[in-house]
Amino acid sequence: TLTSTDLTITDVNCTNLKDASGNNGTTPAQLASGRVQFWIRFNGSSGSIGTGDNSFNVASVTDLGTGNYTVNIATDMESANWVSFGHAGTAGNTMTTCIDMESSRVMAAGSCSYRVTDMAGTTVDATNIGIAGVGDPV
Repeated sequence: TLTSTDLTITDVNCTNLKDASGNNGTTPAQLASGRVQFWIRFNGSSGSIGTGDNSFNVASVTDLGTGNYTVNIATDMESANWVSFGHAGTAGNTMTTCIDMESSRVMAAGSCSYRVTDMAGTTVDATNIGIAGVGDPV
């Protein structure tokens, strides 16, 4: 058992990774192809979104107007061929809103634009927005 906290290892070849208890094994290929590459939770109705309430690998969120946002990824995907998913809710966290990719903007390796609407299709500034993306990292 190695206990040093100052150990640096580069270019390790392994077939399986497990947690400290020896459980939850995964292969490096599984991690590379299915691990969430970025995620963010933010309040879309606040005046300054920045990097949200909490995030991973997100440089910023740009507020493009009521219900329209662009998430800017800190470390880009390999290409524009990745998948995103999310949720959006209004005050009280009632999930009565929908989130989709903004059709007038192109999905890129380093960003994607989203639109939040109510059930009638009207764009709204939701108070609880979460977005994540899966794809091949650079």
